[in-house]
Amino acid sequence: MNNYANINTQPDIGRSNNRNSTNNFAFGRQLELGNNNKTNIEVLNDRDLFNKLSNTNETIDTSTFNLSDYWGMPIQGGSTTNNKKSLLSTPFMMESNNKNNWESSISTWDKNDMYAELESENKNFNSKYGNKIDKEENILEMAYNNNISGTIENNGLCKIENDVLGFEYELTKQKQKDIVIDVSSPFALGYVWKILILLTKNPSTDKLVKILGIKNKDCIITDLKSHADVFEDSGKLEIIIPRYSTQTSNTNYINKIEQTYKISIISDDTSYDNNAIFNLTYNFLLEIPFFYQPKIINDYLIGYNKAKTKFIELTDVPAFLIIDKTRGIVCIEIPCASNMILGFIYSTNKELLDKIPYDLITPIKTPDHLIKKLVIPKLNRNKKSSYSKNFKEVLSQVHLGEIIYGTSYKIDINIDMGLSISVSKEIPSNKYEIVNSFDNIIINHKCFYYVKNTNIKNKILSTGMIHY
Repeated sequence: MNNYANINTQPDIGRSNNRNSTNNFAFGRQLELGNNNKTNIEVLNDRDLFNKLSNTNETIDTSTFNLSDYWGMPIQGGSTTNNKKSLLSTPFMMESNNKNNWESSISTWDKNDMYAELESENKNFNSKYGNKIDKEENILEMAYNNNISGTIENNGLCKIENDVLGFEYELTKQKQKDIVIDVSSPFALGYVWKILILLTKNPSTDKLVKILGIKNKDCIITDLKSHADVFEDSGKLEIIIPRYSTQTSNTNYINKIEQTYKISIISDDTSYDNNAIFNLTYNFLLEIPFFYQPKIINDYLIGYNKAKTKFIELTDVPAFLIIDKTRGIVCIEIPCASNMILGFIYSTNKELLDKIPYDLITPIKTPDHLIKKLVIPKLNRNKKSSYSKNFKEVLSQVHLGEIIYGTSYKIDINIDMGLSISVSKEIPSNKYEIVNSFDNIIINHKCFYYVKNTNIKNKILSTGMIHY
Protein backbone atom coordinates (compact mmCIF):
# COMPACT_ATOMS: atom_id res chain seq x y z
CA MET A 1 0.00 0.00 0.00
CA ASN A 2 3.04 2.26 -0.03
CA ASN A 3 2.04 3.63 -3.40
CA TYR A 4 -0.78 5.63 -1.82
CA ALA A 5 -0.48 5.51 1.94
CA ASN A 6 1.53 8.74 2.18
CA ILE A 7 -0.69 10.89 -0.04
CA ASN A 8 -2.27 12.99 2.70
CA THR A 9 -2.77 16.44 1.17
CA GLN A 10 -4.66 17.77 -1.81
CA PRO A 11 -2.44 19.63 -4.29
CA ASP A 12 -3.47 22.99 -5.65
CA ILE A 13 -5.46 22.53 -8.85
CA GLY A 14 -5.05 26.15 -9.89
CA ARG A 15 -4.10 27.73 -13.17
CA SER A 16 -0.68 27.03 -14.60
CA ASN A 17 1.50 28.51 -17.32
CA ASN A 18 3.92 25.61 -17.20
CA ARG A 19 3.20 22.03 -18.13
CA ASN A 20 5.82 20.94 -15.58
CA SER A 21 3.49 22.08 -12.81
CA THR A 22 1.77 18.72 -13.08
CA ASN A 23 4.75 17.25 -11.26
CA ASN A 24 3.31 18.74 -8.09
CA PHE A 25 0.61 16.11 -8.17
CA ALA A 26 3.15 13.34 -7.51
CA PHE A 27 0.91 10.69 -9.05
CA GLY A 28 3.61 9.42 -11.38
CA ARG A 29 1.75 10.00 -14.65
CA GLN A 30 1.45 12.84 -17.18
CA LEU A 31 -1.75 14.88 -17.09
CA GLU A 32 -3.20 16.73 -20.05
CA LEU A 33 -3.90 20.44 -19.75
CA GLY A 34 -6.94 22.21 -21.07
CA ASN A 35 -6.79 25.47 -23.01
CA ASN A 36 -8.66 28.63 -22.09
CA ASN A 37 -9.93 30.07 -25.37
CA LYS A 38 -10.30 33.57 -23.97
CA THR A 39 -6.88 33.98 -22.35
CA ASN A 40 -4.93 31.34 -24.27
CA ILE A 41 -3.70 30.03 -20.90
CA GLU A 42 -3.52 26.29 -20.30
CA VAL A 43 -5.56 25.17 -17.29
CA LEU A 44 -6.14 21.83 -15.69
CA ASN A 45 -9.59 20.41 -16.41
CA ASP A 46 -10.98 19.10 -13.10
CA ARG A 47 -13.20 16.47 -14.68
CA ASP A 48 -10.44 15.10 -16.92
CA LEU A 49 -8.08 15.16 -13.98
CA PHE A 50 -10.46 13.25 -11.79
CA ASN A 51 -11.22 10.66 -14.46
CA LYS A 52 -7.55 10.15 -15.24
CA LEU A 53 -6.72 9.58 -11.61
CA SER A 54 -9.76 7.36 -11.14
CA ASN A 55 -9.48 5.18 -14.20
CA THR A 56 -5.97 3.92 -13.60
CA ASN A 57 -4.74 0.37 -13.54
CA GLU A 58 -3.19 0.66 -10.10
CA THR A 59 -3.22 -2.62 -8.24
CA ILE A 60 -2.17 -3.68 -4.80
CA ASP A 61 0.15 -6.52 -3.89
CA THR A 62 -1.85 -8.92 -1.71
CA SER A 63 0.72 -11.70 -1.75
CA THR A 64 1.75 -10.80 1.80
CA PHE A 65 -1.81 -10.27 2.98
CA ASN A 66 -2.07 -12.92 5.67
CA LEU A 67 -5.66 -13.75 6.54
CA SER A 68 -4.46 -15.77 9.54
CA ASP A 69 -3.62 -12.49 11.27
CA TYR A 70 -7.33 -11.98 11.78
CA TRP A 71 -10.38 -14.08 11.07
CA GLY A 72 -13.70 -13.08 9.73
CA MET A 73 -16.11 -12.70 6.89
CA PRO A 74 -13.80 -11.51 4.04
CA ILE A 75 -12.39 -14.37 2.01
CA GLN A 76 -9.69 -14.35 -0.60
CA GLY A 77 -10.25 -15.71 -4.06
CA GLY A 78 -12.07 -15.08 -7.30
CA SER A 79 -10.97 -13.32 -10.45
CA THR A 80 -10.57 -9.56 -10.12
CA THR A 81 -10.74 -6.87 -12.73
CA ASN A 82 -9.47 -3.35 -12.17
CA ASN A 83 -11.87 -0.62 -11.25
CA LYS A 84 -12.23 1.65 -14.27
CA LYS A 85 -15.38 3.54 -13.40
CA SER A 86 -15.23 6.99 -11.86
CA LEU A 87 -18.99 7.06 -11.11
CA LEU A 88 -18.43 10.78 -10.70
CA SER A 89 -21.76 11.95 -12.05
CA THR A 90 -24.07 9.04 -11.33
CA PRO A 91 -23.84 5.25 -11.15
CA PHE A 92 -23.85 3.68 -14.62
CA MET A 93 -23.47 7.13 -16.28
CA MET A 94 -20.43 9.03 -17.52
CA GLU A 95 -19.83 11.81 -20.03
CA SER A 96 -18.89 10.99 -23.58
CA ASN A 97 -15.88 12.62 -25.18
CA ASN A 98 -17.77 15.55 -26.66
CA LYS A 99 -19.08 16.53 -23.20
CA ASN A 100 -22.53 17.27 -24.62
CA ASN A 101 -24.16 13.86 -24.77
CA TRP A 102 -24.51 11.23 -22.09
CA GLU A 103 -23.82 7.59 -22.60
CA SER A 104 -24.22 4.60 -20.38
CA SER A 105 -21.08 3.11 -18.88
CA ILE A 106 -22.68 -0.31 -18.46
CA SER A 107 -20.51 -2.71 -20.40
CA THR A 108 -20.32 -6.47 -20.55
CA TRP A 109 -19.62 -7.16 -16.87
CA ASP A 110 -20.72 -10.54 -15.63
CA LYS A 111 -24.16 -10.38 -14.03
CA ASN A 112 -23.12 -13.16 -11.68
CA ASP A 113 -20.04 -11.40 -10.28
CA MET A 114 -21.25 -10.96 -6.69
CA TYR A 115 -23.94 -13.58 -6.48
CA ALA A 116 -22.78 -17.02 -5.54
CA GLU A 117 -24.11 -20.23 -6.94
CA LEU A 118 -24.60 -21.89 -3.57
CA GLU A 119 -24.86 -25.61 -4.00
CA SER A 120 -26.95 -27.50 -1.48
CA GLU A 121 -25.12 -30.22 0.43
CA ASN A 122 -27.75 -32.89 -0.07
CA LYS A 123 -29.37 -33.47 -3.47
CA ASN A 124 -31.96 -35.81 -1.96
CA PHE A 125 -33.02 -33.02 0.38
CA ASN A 126 -33.54 -30.73 -2.60
CA SER A 127 -35.49 -33.37 -4.44
CA LYS A 128 -37.70 -34.04 -1.45
CA TYR A 129 -38.46 -30.45 -0.45
CA GLY A 130 -37.71 -28.52 -3.61
CA ASN A 131 -41.39 -28.16 -4.52
CA LYS A 132 -41.96 -26.18 -1.32
CA ILE A 133 -39.52 -23.43 -2.22
CA ASP A 134 -40.52 -20.44 -4.30
CA LYS A 135 -39.01 -20.86 -7.77
CA GLU A 136 -39.82 -17.46 -9.25
CA GLU A 137 -37.11 -15.69 -11.19
CA ASN A 138 -35.49 -12.81 -9.40
CA ILE A 139 -36.84 -9.40 -10.30
CA LEU A 140 -33.42 -7.73 -10.07
CA GLU A 141 -32.29 -8.86 -13.49
CA MET A 142 -29.23 -6.63 -13.59
CA ALA A 143 -27.76 -7.78 -10.31
CA TYR A 144 -28.97 -11.29 -9.63
CA ASN A 145 -27.83 -14.67 -10.79
CA ASN A 146 -30.85 -15.38 -12.99
CA ASN A 147 -29.38 -17.19 -15.95
CA ILE A 148 -30.82 -20.46 -14.63
CA SER A 149 -34.18 -20.13 -12.91
CA GLY A 150 -36.09 -22.53 -10.76
CA THR A 151 -33.20 -24.32 -9.05
CA ILE A 152 -32.00 -24.19 -5.48
CA GLU A 153 -28.35 -24.30 -6.48
CA ASN A 154 -28.64 -21.13 -8.54
CA ASN A 155 -31.09 -18.82 -6.80
CA GLY A 156 -29.36 -15.45 -6.75
CA LEU A 157 -28.09 -15.38 -3.18
CA CYS A 158 -25.79 -12.51 -2.31
CA LYS A 159 -22.31 -13.78 -1.51
CA ILE A 160 -21.38 -10.85 0.73
CA GLU A 161 -24.50 -11.29 2.88
CA ASN A 162 -23.96 -15.04 3.03
CA ASP A 163 -20.39 -14.50 4.27
CA VAL A 164 -21.61 -11.90 6.82
CA LEU A 165 -24.12 -14.36 8.24
CA GLY A 166 -21.51 -17.11 8.48
CA PHE A 167 -19.00 -14.81 10.17
CA GLU A 168 -21.49 -13.52 12.75
CA TYR A 169 -22.70 -17.05 13.44
CA GLU A 170 -19.21 -18.39 14.14
CA LEU A 171 -18.28 -15.32 16.19
CA THR A 172 -21.36 -15.59 18.40
CA LYS A 173 -20.89 -19.31 19.01
CA GLN A 174 -17.44 -18.59 20.43
CA LYS A 175 -18.58 -15.98 22.95
CA GLN A 176 -17.64 -16.99 26.49
CA LYS A 177 -20.82 -16.19 28.39
CA ASP A 178 -23.35 -18.16 30.40
CA ILE A 179 -26.08 -17.32 27.92
CA VAL A 180 -26.04 -15.40 24.64
CA ILE A 181 -29.17 -14.00 23.01
CA ASP A 182 -27.72 -12.27 19.99
CA VAL A 183 -28.99 -10.11 17.15
CA SER A 184 -27.42 -9.19 13.81
CA SER A 185 -28.35 -8.45 10.20
CA PRO A 186 -26.53 -9.81 7.15
CA PHE A 187 -28.58 -7.38 5.07
CA ALA A 188 -27.53 -4.27 7.02
CA LEU A 189 -23.89 -5.30 7.49
CA GLY A 190 -23.68 -6.37 3.86
CA TYR A 191 -25.05 -2.93 2.94
CA VAL A 192 -22.15 -1.32 4.82
CA TRP A 193 -19.56 -3.42 2.97
CA LYS A 194 -21.15 -2.54 -0.38
CA ILE A 195 -21.26 1.18 0.43
CA LEU A 196 -17.61 0.95 1.47
CA ILE A 197 -16.69 -0.58 -1.89
CA LEU A 198 -18.79 2.01 -3.73
CA LEU A 199 -16.90 4.91 -2.12
CA THR A 200 -13.37 3.57 -2.64
CA LYS A 201 -10.80 4.08 -5.34
CA ASN A 202 -7.98 1.81 -6.40
CA PRO A 203 -5.90 0.32 -4.95
CA SER A 204 -8.38 -0.03 -2.06
CA THR A 205 -11.19 -1.19 -4.35
CA ASP A 206 -8.91 -3.85 -5.75
CA LYS A 207 -8.10 -5.09 -2.26
CA LEU A 208 -11.72 -5.14 -1.08
CA VAL A 209 -13.16 -6.94 -4.08
CA LYS A 210 -10.40 -9.55 -3.84
CA ILE A 211 -10.90 -10.39 -0.19
CA LEU A 212 -14.70 -10.39 -0.61
CA GLY A 213 -14.45 -12.64 -3.65
CA ILE A 214 -16.26 -10.38 -6.14
CA LYS A 215 -15.00 -9.14 -9.48
CA ASN A 216 -15.73 -5.40 -9.50
CA LYS A 217 -17.71 -2.64 -7.85
CA ASP A 218 -20.21 -2.21 -10.67
CA CYS A 219 -22.03 -5.42 -9.80
CA ILE A 220 -23.18 -4.11 -6.41
CA ILE A 221 -24.80 -0.89 -7.61
CA THR A 222 -28.15 -2.28 -8.76
CA ASP A 223 -28.48 -4.18 -5.51
CA LEU A 224 -27.78 -1.07 -3.43
CA LYS A 225 -30.17 1.13 -5.40
CA SER A 226 -32.93 -1.48 -5.34
CA HIS A 227 -32.78 -1.98 -1.57
CA ALA A 228 -31.91 1.53 -0.33
CA ASP A 229 -35.51 2.16 0.74
CA VAL A 230 -35.63 -1.22 2.49
CA PHE A 231 -32.49 -0.31 4.42
CA GLU A 232 -33.77 3.17 5.27
CA ASP A 233 -36.98 1.70 6.72
CA SER A 234 -35.10 0.15 9.66
CA GLY A 235 -31.56 1.50 9.37
CA LYS A 236 -29.42 4.59 9.32
CA LEU A 237 -25.82 4.86 8.14
CA GLU A 238 -23.79 7.94 9.03
CA ILE A 239 -20.25 8.33 7.66
CA ILE A 240 -17.97 10.92 9.25
CA ILE A 241 -14.94 11.83 7.10
CA PRO A 242 -12.07 13.97 8.47
CA ARG A 243 -11.18 16.73 6.01
CA TYR A 244 -8.21 19.05 6.16
CA SER A 245 -8.72 22.65 5.10
CA THR A 246 -6.60 22.09 1.99
CA GLN A 247 -8.71 19.16 0.78
CA THR A 248 -11.61 19.37 -1.63
CA SER A 249 -14.79 17.36 -1.02
CA ASN A 250 -16.68 16.02 -4.00
CA THR A 251 -19.98 17.60 -2.90
CA ASN A 252 -21.88 16.69 -6.06
CA TYR A 253 -21.04 13.04 -5.62
CA ILE A 254 -21.80 13.17 -1.88
CA ASN A 255 -25.25 14.62 -2.52
CA LYS A 256 -26.02 12.00 -5.15
CA ILE A 257 -24.82 9.19 -2.87
CA GLU A 258 -27.00 10.44 -0.03
CA GLN A 259 -30.08 10.71 -2.24
CA THR A 260 -29.63 7.39 -4.01
CA TYR A 261 -28.39 5.14 -1.21
CA LYS A 262 -30.03 6.80 1.83
CA ILE A 263 -26.83 7.40 3.81
CA SER A 264 -25.39 10.53 5.41
CA ILE A 265 -21.83 11.71 4.74
CA ILE A 266 -20.50 14.34 7.14
CA SER A 267 -17.22 16.25 6.72
CA ASP A 268 -15.33 16.69 9.99
CA ASP A 269 -13.13 19.79 9.84
CA THR A 270 -12.02 19.51 13.47
CA SER A 271 -10.29 16.14 13.44
CA TYR A 272 -6.66 15.84 12.38
CA ASP A 273 -6.36 12.06 12.39
CA ASN A 274 -7.15 9.75 9.50
CA ASN A 275 -10.01 7.84 11.08
CA ALA A 276 -13.26 7.71 9.10
CA ILE A 277 -16.18 6.58 11.25
CA PHE A 278 -19.14 4.53 9.98
CA ASN A 279 -22.04 4.58 12.45
CA LEU A 280 -24.68 1.96 11.62
CA THR A 281 -28.02 1.93 13.42
CA TYR A 282 -30.41 -0.89 12.51
CA ASN A 283 -33.42 -1.50 14.76
CA PHE A 284 -35.96 -3.95 13.43
CA LEU A 285 -39.55 -4.35 14.63
CA LEU A 286 -41.32 -7.69 14.20
CA GLU A 287 -45.05 -7.88 14.95
CA ILE A 288 -46.82 -11.10 15.95
CA PRO A 289 -50.45 -11.20 14.74
CA PHE A 290 -52.97 -10.97 17.58
CA PHE A 291 -54.82 -13.70 15.67
CA TYR A 292 -52.30 -16.17 17.18
CA GLN A 293 -53.45 -15.19 20.70
CA PRO A 294 -49.91 -14.46 21.94
CA LYS A 295 -49.30 -14.90 25.64
CA ILE A 296 -46.13 -14.23 27.67
CA ILE A 297 -44.95 -17.10 29.87
CA ASN A 298 -41.84 -17.64 31.98
CA ASP A 299 -39.91 -20.88 32.03
CA TYR A 300 -36.40 -22.36 31.94
CA LEU A 301 -34.40 -23.15 28.84
CA ILE A 302 -33.54 -26.82 28.55
CA GLY A 303 -30.35 -27.40 30.55
CA TYR A 304 -30.15 -23.81 31.79
CA ASN A 305 -31.70 -23.39 35.22
CA LYS A 306 -29.90 -20.27 36.46
CA ALA A 307 -32.71 -17.93 35.49
CA LYS A 308 -36.08 -18.13 33.83
CA THR A 309 -36.58 -16.81 30.31
CA LYS A 310 -39.57 -15.09 28.75
CA PHE A 311 -41.38 -17.01 26.02
CA ILE A 312 -44.35 -16.27 23.75
CA GLU A 313 -47.03 -18.94 23.52
CA LEU A 314 -49.00 -18.90 20.25
CA THR A 315 -52.14 -20.80 19.25
CA ASP A 316 -53.19 -22.25 15.88
CA VAL A 317 -50.18 -21.07 13.93
CA PRO A 318 -49.73 -21.92 10.22
CA ALA A 319 -46.10 -22.79 9.62
CA PHE A 320 -43.64 -24.16 7.12
CA LEU A 321 -41.98 -27.11 8.84
CA ILE A 322 -39.13 -29.42 7.90
CA ILE A 323 -37.81 -32.17 10.15
CA ASP A 324 -35.01 -33.83 8.22
CA LYS A 325 -33.41 -36.58 10.27
CA THR A 326 -30.86 -37.34 7.55
CA ARG A 327 -29.31 -33.90 7.78
CA GLY A 328 -30.28 -33.47 11.41
CA ILE A 329 -32.17 -30.22 10.71
CA VAL A 330 -35.40 -28.75 12.03
CA CYS A 331 -36.65 -25.60 10.27
CA ILE A 332 -39.82 -23.72 11.24
CA GLU A 333 -41.12 -20.53 9.60
CA ILE A 334 -44.25 -18.66 10.72
CA PRO A 335 -46.03 -15.77 8.95
CA CYS A 336 -46.10 -12.48 10.87
CA ALA A 337 -47.65 -9.07 10.23
CA SER A 338 -46.59 -6.86 7.30
CA ASN A 339 -45.47 -9.85 5.19
CA MET A 340 -42.69 -10.74 7.62
CA ILE A 341 -41.55 -14.29 8.27
CA LEU A 342 -39.98 -15.45 11.56
CA GLY A 343 -37.88 -18.58 11.22
CA PHE A 344 -36.07 -20.92 13.58
CA ILE A 345 -33.49 -23.54 12.66
CA TYR A 346 -31.68 -26.01 14.91
CA SER A 347 -30.54 -29.62 15.04
CA THR A 348 -32.88 -32.53 15.72
CA ASN A 349 -31.20 -32.96 19.13
CA LYS A 350 -32.02 -29.30 19.97
CA GLU A 351 -28.50 -27.92 19.50
CA LEU A 352 -26.99 -25.30 17.20
CA LEU A 353 -26.10 -26.45 13.70
CA ASP A 354 -22.44 -26.52 12.69
CA LYS A 355 -23.27 -24.25 9.76
CA ILE A 356 -26.41 -22.37 8.75
CA PRO A 357 -27.75 -23.65 5.38
CA TYR A 358 -28.21 -20.25 3.74
CA ASP A 359 -29.77 -21.78 0.64
CA LEU A 360 -32.52 -23.31 2.80
CA ILE A 361 -33.49 -20.36 4.98
CA THR A 362 -33.40 -17.63 2.32
CA PRO A 363 -36.12 -18.61 -0.21
CA ILE A 364 -39.77 -17.84 0.55
CA LYS A 365 -41.73 -20.96 1.47
CA THR A 366 -45.45 -21.62 1.88
CA PRO A 367 -46.84 -22.75 5.28
CA ASP A 368 -48.21 -26.30 5.11
CA HIS A 369 -48.58 -27.28 8.79
CA LEU A 370 -50.83 -26.12 11.60
CA ILE A 371 -49.24 -25.98 15.04
CA LYS A 372 -51.94 -25.92 17.71
CA LYS A 373 -49.55 -24.58 20.36
CA LEU A 374 -46.20 -23.04 19.49
CA VAL A 375 -43.86 -21.64 22.13
CA ILE A 376 -41.01 -19.41 20.97
CA PRO A 377 -38.45 -17.29 22.89
CA LYS A 378 -39.21 -13.58 23.34
CA LEU A 379 -36.33 -12.26 21.28
CA ASN A 380 -36.17 -8.56 22.19
CA ARG A 381 -32.49 -7.67 22.02
CA ASN A 382 -30.18 -4.66 21.56
CA LYS A 383 -26.46 -4.73 20.92
CA LYS A 384 -23.76 -2.08 20.48
CA SER A 385 -20.30 -3.08 19.34
CA SER A 386 -17.26 -2.09 17.30
CA TYR A 387 -17.68 -4.18 14.16
CA SER A 388 -14.41 -2.98 12.65
CA LYS A 389 -12.24 -4.55 15.36
CA ASN A 390 -12.58 -7.91 13.61
CA PHE A 391 -11.25 -6.52 10.32
CA LYS A 392 -8.28 -4.42 11.41
CA GLU A 393 -6.05 -5.45 8.53
CA VAL A 394 -8.77 -4.96 5.92
CA LEU A 395 -9.82 -1.51 7.15
CA SER A 396 -6.46 -0.13 8.27
CA GLN A 397 -5.87 1.92 5.08
CA VAL A 398 -8.77 2.62 2.76
CA HIS A 399 -8.71 5.19 -0.04
CA LEU A 400 -12.13 6.91 -0.15
CA GLY A 401 -11.28 8.70 -3.36
CA GLU A 402 -14.88 9.20 -4.43
CA ILE A 403 -15.40 11.64 -1.54
CA ILE A 404 -12.03 13.31 -0.88
CA TYR A 405 -9.09 13.01 -3.25
CA GLY A 406 -5.72 11.62 -2.27
CA THR A 407 -6.18 10.45 1.34
CA SER A 408 -6.37 7.00 2.86
CA TYR A 409 -8.25 6.40 6.09
CA LYS A 410 -8.52 3.89 8.88
CA ILE A 411 -12.17 2.85 8.95
CA ASP A 412 -14.00 2.41 12.28
CA ILE A 413 -17.42 0.75 11.97
CA ASN A 414 -19.70 1.01 15.00
CA ILE A 415 -23.04 -0.80 15.09
CA ASP A 416 -26.19 -0.32 17.14
CA MET A 417 -28.33 -3.36 16.33
CA GLY A 418 -31.74 -4.24 17.72
CA LEU A 419 -34.74 -6.52 17.30
CA SER A 420 -38.05 -5.90 19.05
CA ILE A 421 -41.16 -8.09 19.05
CA SER A 422 -44.63 -6.65 19.57
CA VAL A 423 -48.24 -7.59 18.78
CA SER A 424 -50.21 -6.46 15.73
CA LYS A 425 -53.98 -6.39 15.30
CA GLU A 426 -53.54 -7.17 11.61
CA ILE A 427 -55.66 -10.15 10.58
CA PRO A 428 -53.84 -12.51 8.17
CA SER A 429 -55.67 -12.75 4.85
CA ASN A 430 -53.59 -15.50 3.27
CA LYS A 431 -55.08 -18.96 2.82
CA TYR A 432 -52.78 -21.95 3.23
CA GLU A 433 -53.15 -25.57 2.21
CA ILE A 434 -52.55 -27.44 5.46
CA VAL A 435 -51.32 -31.02 4.99
CA ASN A 436 -50.43 -31.90 8.58
CA SER A 437 -50.70 -30.61 12.13
CA PHE A 438 -48.81 -30.75 15.43
CA ASP A 439 -50.26 -30.39 18.89
CA ASN A 440 -47.17 -28.81 20.47
CA ILE A 441 -43.81 -27.45 19.38
CA ILE A 442 -41.78 -25.77 22.11
CA ILE A 443 -38.55 -23.96 21.19
CA ASN A 444 -36.96 -23.63 24.63
CA HIS A 445 -33.41 -24.56 23.69
CA LYS A 446 -30.43 -23.48 21.61
CA CYS A 447 -31.47 -22.19 18.20
CA PHE A 448 -30.78 -19.75 15.37
CA TYR A 449 -33.56 -17.36 14.35
CA TYR A 450 -34.04 -15.10 11.34
CA VAL A 451 -36.51 -12.59 9.86
CA LYS A 452 -37.29 -12.01 6.19
CA ASN A 453 -40.04 -10.46 4.08
CA THR A 454 -42.09 -12.27 1.44
CA ASN A 455 -41.85 -9.25 -0.89
CA ILE A 456 -38.06 -8.96 -0.72
CA LYS A 457 -36.32 -11.78 -2.52
CA ASN A 458 -33.20 -13.45 -1.12
CA LYS A 459 -32.65 -11.11 1.82
CA ILE A 460 -32.34 -12.06 5.49
CA LEU A 461 -33.23 -8.86 7.30
CA SER A 462 -32.42 -9.83 10.87
CA THR A 463 -30.82 -12.83 12.58
CA GLY A 464 -29.62 -14.01 15.95
CA MET A 465 -29.27 -17.01 18.19
CA ILE A 466 -29.79 -18.37 21.66
CA HIS A 467 -26.68 -20.08 22.94
CA TYR A 468 -25.58 -21.22 26.39
